[in-house]
Amino acid sequence: MRHYKIFIGPVEVAGYYHNLESGLKMLSQDCEYVTFLEHPFSYRNNESQNALIYLIKRLNKIRSHNTQNLPILNTIVVILIEVSAAIYFCYCLIHFDVFIFGFGRTFLRKNADLPFLRLFRKKIIVNMAHGSELRPPYIDGSFQSLDGLKQPTVNQLKYIAYSHKKKIIKFEKYADYIIGAPFSSTHFACKKLINWFAIGVPYCEKQGFSTTKYQEGFASSTSNISNSIRILHSPSHPAVKGSSFIRQSIQSLQYRGYDIEFVEIQGRSNQEVLKELQKCDFVVDQLYSDTPMAGFATEAAWFGKPSVVGGYGFGYLQKFIPTGMLPPSKICYPKQIEAAIEELILNQKLRLQLGAEAQAFVRNYWSAEKVAERYLRLISGNIPDDWWLDPNEVIYLHGCGQSELQSAENIRRMVKTYGHKSLRLSHRPDLEKAFLEFAGLEST
Repeated sequence: MRHYKIFIGPVEVAGYYHNLESGLKMLSQDCEYVTFLEHPFSYRNNESQNALIYLIKRLNKIRSHNTQNLPILNTIVVILIEVSAAIYFCYCLIHFDVFIFGFGRTFLRKNADLPFLRLFRKKIIVNMAHGSELRPPYIDGSFQSLDGLKQPTVNQLKYIAYSHKKKIIKFEKYADYIIGAPFSSTHFACKKLINWFAIGVPYCEKQGFSTTKYQEGFASSTSNISNSIRILHSPSHPAVKGSSFIRQSIQSLQYRGYDIEFVEIQGRSNQEVLKELQKCDFVVDQLYSDTPMAGFATEAAWFGKPSVVGGYGFGYLQKFIPTGMLPPSKICYPKQIEAAIEELILNQKLRLQLGAEAQAFVRNYWSAEKVAERYLRLISGNIPDDWWLDPNEVIYLHGCGQSELQSAENIRRMVKTYGHKSLRLSHRPDLEKAFLEFAGLEST
């Protein structure tokens, strides 16, 4: 196996990148994982001790807390961050030959470093499959307020759509490979992507949190039967996760006589979330998802705990998932969330079996080492045919993190104010037409 010098960063998303670093180091690769911001959920912040990284983090912290109402100071801090990042980029340009970027973020503002990386013949892999970095904003609930009462303005939606389109054009020009998800990364893309489901989510045993192998876990769990069911929900963004509807479903089930201990935690460290995962019977992840197993559900699966995940297009999604790579969760249509929860309460055998299957899946296919091996295949150019995803074959309209009614309303607002071109889908007339019809508008 060839050894590479690999940079990973400069952001963290639900522990994905520090797990990837762990996997690559298991394979004896020389890699450095760096983030420019302290993660709010403390997935891990003790990566590279480089002095420039420490300075950038401190400056970002100062900016986030102290400079919003001080324009001059804010400008000075931003300049210092950019200069520090540019110096660190020069260091990395010399020391690394492979760059793995997350969430469409690179070292410099507006991805200005990409042409230089290409000029110096560096291998560039960018993961744009996490969701909001490329999903059309008019079908993305992450831009609403935490309580869901305030929606983004039409101007904001227009600007974000323009920014996303501009970003993917740049990455398609300079990156060697773009990792994308069928339902969140394909709308603005023109060139083929590496299918996110072919790569997977890297996960590894967390320090202080040992897990029983799924065969043993299934056997021991079946002998410990309790009438009370402990259900966990841990929303990073309550409106996006549909938390109010999930609470209503739980309350309805409790009113109907089910003995449910419902635990909801928000804004807590990843360590606290992991402790709660060990105690629960299953989790309810979210109401409007476009993937059957996101970060929280993956963590639950590692402990052998099944997840209830609501979404609109899971049947259609299976068309774009390589054989054997569909993560097992209790998936359902959003309106069926209460029935899905009830089924896992009533059917202990199904609950335990689904938890065992989920744990087997993440251990066998999504372990940090297995996912790292797939990244090394990307780096070497050894790519199976079924890893490729053609964005022109995907027409998904329902989005993520909000109801389909809200998505349709956002599209109508944009088209009424700025015309259909504001959707930024001129490269896909078929998709643009489908969105207009979805929103009850006439296509042109």
